[in-house]
Amino acid sequence: MARLRKFLEENREEIVNHVEGSSETLILTKVREKLVATFQMEKLGVTPVTDAAHVKLMAAILTAMWCGWLSQAKANRNVYDKDWPNQFREAIIDAFEVGQEYAKDRP
Repeated sequence: MARLRKFLEENREEIVNHVEGSSETLILTKVREKLVATFQMEKLGVTPVTDAAHVKLMAAILTAMWCGWLSQAKANRNVYDKDWPNQFREAIIDAFEVGQEYAKDRP
């Protein structure tokens, strides 16, 4: 996961710009390729393949990164309360954990 974090750090401007709607979609291809390489899946004997999980994870990562940037940037400018970035983070983590727990009811 350190490689994924390094990739995100190296591409943070392009990712945030994309989520903001001011960037080419090339970053989507780069993120998808990185996720496919990191989380390799096989279908019908073909590896690696892009799975729906890659697409959803990509959307979650891009959105979470944007939320981290936006909440911190606005807190730095006193537009948001100083504790909002941590509350944003907790909301994202809570959503993930609720999904994990739901897997017990819906395997």
